[in-house]
Amino acid sequence: MLHIGTEKTGSTSLQAWLDHNSDRLAEQGVCYSRCMGRPNNRNIAVYAMDSDKADFGFWSLGLQGHEDHRRWRLDLREGLLRELEQASAAGATTYVISSEHCHSRLTSEPMVARLAELLTPLFDRVAVHCCLRPQVELLLSALSTAIKEGASVSEDKLNVAPDDTYYDYLGLYRRWNAAFEDRVHLFSHKRWPDVVDYICSVLGLDKESFTDIARQNASLDYRVMALAQNVSVPRFIGGAKNKSARFFVDKFPFEEGLTIGRSDAARIEEAFKEGNKALVEACSGLQPQDLSVDLARFPERGNFQRVIETVVFKDVLSEMVRRFNCELWLEQARRRRAEARLAKAEGDSARARTLAERASKCLEHAKAAALDDRADDIARVEKSLRKLLTSVP
Repeated sequence: MLHIGTEKTGSTSLQAWLDHNSDRLAEQGVCYSRCMGRPNNRNIAVYAMDSDKADFGFWSLGLQGHEDHRRWRLDLREGLLRELEQASAAGATTYVISSEHCHSRLTSEPMVARLAELLTPLFDRVAVHCCLRPQVELLLSALSTAIKEGASVSEDKLNVAPDDTYYDYLGLYRRWNAAFEDRVHLFSHKRWPDVVDYICSVLGLDKESFTDIARQNASLDYRVMALAQNVSVPRFIGGAKNKSARFFVDKFPFEEGLTIGRSDAARIEEAFKEGNKALVEACSGLQPQDLSVDLARFPERGNFQRVIETVVFKDVLSEMVRRFNCELWLEQARRRRAEARLAKAEGDSARARTLAERASKCLEHAKAAALDDRADDIARVEKSLRKLLTSVP
């Protein structure tokens, strides 16, 4: 089973459930891929992507250029073969891969075909499963997630077009169906709001016999989104996420979610009307209402404009987040340094080195805040850590 998303349909919760219950699943003959990455099997998307379409998945794996990607693909294929051999020996009859990045990153027929070329020779049958929700709902959820992750959004994000591969379900179905020869199963998020229920139904599993987990990616209050939009701190430093740009957006109480105006919702739904109609006609598992929304539940004017509005204290707010993060990283570095010194005194050199290296990483994050008045403190801690590391065997 290959689950490809789409994004914003509970994929993260499904992957957390599969990961948490992997031992119990194995007892019932189901292997959830480990070589593809856990909990999200993101490696499967990185494998199929064009080398010049690098994203964070490439950076996190240290892949730089076509040759790196080519060698890594060969290694991943070998790892997959070993995992399949081990799973078969343990009695597995079903192999599961899940990554919503297959929806968002594999946007051309050659990329999907590359994935099919990897998988189809290795299995008796590959079934592709994909959950769909109305494009308006997908947009709202995607905006919320983008803001949560530190991205900046604008009014232009509401101008989605029928040929936008992220929202074009008909195009998605056609390229996956072409590669997997009518083994693509689309199902409705409206009728299967919990994708774990769907997967259990397809695999014939009793969900009650597994450990339940809390739902991932909780919605944000629109005021928290507005706050996050006005924190102007670099999201990335080089190819890595800037840890000093983070703050606890998911800890605020939720009262009211993101909304757009009724006219915008109607315009977006109309843009995909013909494509959705053709898709429903082609797929027996979908009904017209699965991809439509009740426009009456949208307000005349949404709160999206308030979310993207710039506040007068934007620069001060950004400085506050940088400063708080710098202080926290610096304090964590000091704490780990103290723990490392204690481990050294107790004769545990391995633990002392590990803690000192973690302290050094915290200092790197503190440096990212770029606060001149904390540079001397950071330098002193850094100097003491270098001395500690040279003294540990």
